[in-house]
Amino acid sequence: MSHTNLAMRLLGSRTKTPSRYYFDNAARTVIHPVALQTLSTALKQVYGNPSASYLEGITAHDALYRARESIAELVGCKAEEMLFTSCGTESNNLVLRAACLNFKKKYPRVKGVIIISSVEHPSISKTAIEVGNLFGYEVVTLPVMANGLIHLDAFVTTVTTYKDRIAIMSIIHGQNEVGVCQDIRMLVKMAREIIGPSVPIHSDMTQVFGKVTVDLTTLGVSFATGSAHKFHGPPGVGLLYINKEFTHIITPETSTMSGGGQESGSRSGTENVPGILATEAALRVCVADKLKFAHIEARLRDLKEFIWVTLRKKIQGLQLNSILHNRYSLPNIISLTFPAGYHGHIIAQKLDESKNIAINSGSACSKNKKGSVTLLSMGRTEDEAHRTIRISMSSFTTPEEVSYLCKSIIEVYYEMASEKQK
Repeated sequence: MSHTNLAMRLLGSRTKTPSRYYFDNAARTVIHPVALQTLSTALKQVYGNPSASYLEGITAHDALYRARESIAELVGCKAEEMLFTSCGTESNNLVLRAACLNFKKKYPRVKGVIIISSVEHPSISKTAIEVGNLFGYEVVTLPVMANGLIHLDAFVTTVTTYKDRIAIMSIIHGQNEVGVCQDIRMLVKMAREIIGPSVPIHSDMTQVFGKVTVDLTTLGVSFATGSAHKFHGPPGVGLLYINKEFTHIITPETSTMSGGGQESGSRSGTENVPGILATEAALRVCVADKLKFAHIEARLRDLKEFIWVTLRKKIQGLQLNSILHNRYSLPNIISLTFPAGYHGHIIAQKLDESKNIAINSGSACSKNKKGSVTLLSMGRTEDEAHRTIRISMSSFTTPEEVSYLCKSIIEVYYEMASEKQK
């Protein structure tokens, strides 16, 4: 069997479909052609271990250093503050576990507190619970309003109440299910006025890198995490920003990865140099051209508004879970709840099977039987959470594709309505 035939068999017969419409970019994006070419070239030419002292190793080391410098510049930090992991989930785990272990060593008799928002990705919320159980720490959850933004009065009260026991605070920047953007700069400023400069504050920015302008030095966070496959990079590369004032927290003793001491001792394991080079290429294509970046962001916001305006005209009772206002929303994600009796999973399934559209009824990383934890935290009912779909676009999404998506959703909705009447 040829390699081509084997690939077709593994992928299944549906690869024969001439056109697919992909609207689950919050889960994973297609790799950019420039990044793919970079990856292919690097796999052939930059194959040495960057820790080795011979020519191939030095070549890999130099390439890794240049990529680190470039990525750091693109997101507004210093090269020595940018580390690489395997994904955003690993980066999130590493930060939370290291911060709590550091706090435990520093204050062994204090019952620490982990503060997170109620709309975090599972790699934060689940890890916080696990670490809390491990160390006997309390996990305190910040409530959000109906629009998904953190309730500011509750935020101030919570931070003030636990200010002497906070091991780490983690607040997601761009929410992966509904696309709400917290004002991280403001929240960090408010927190610092209460807890001072030394308490670590982390932000999961996995959905933000490559989507909106990022300048880490102005946000004030101690740590920030990202993942290459969210911005047209390859899978298997995570980003971890560590502010220079907090490098003492993630050390060989507190790291979740022990071994050769790579990444300044913060994360052992041979670096994925080809993947990191491709990540740099993808991020550079996304954000280096400021005018082009701004144009794509504006276009995506227009498409998101078009989706909402078009669908609500045809589907009575459709609810919007996302914020359309630029400042508080990602440009590419929109969450919609259908009227009673229309299950989001069934709608997504019908779109997949009959319209060749890939869409998700929620986060690809969360399969809660009660429905989306995020939506429940925003005050939606379990039934409403199950009646929801998430549409997420990329820089490659076209107006024609969005028009087809809206037409298809309306058709599927009325087909289901017709079936209910029989």
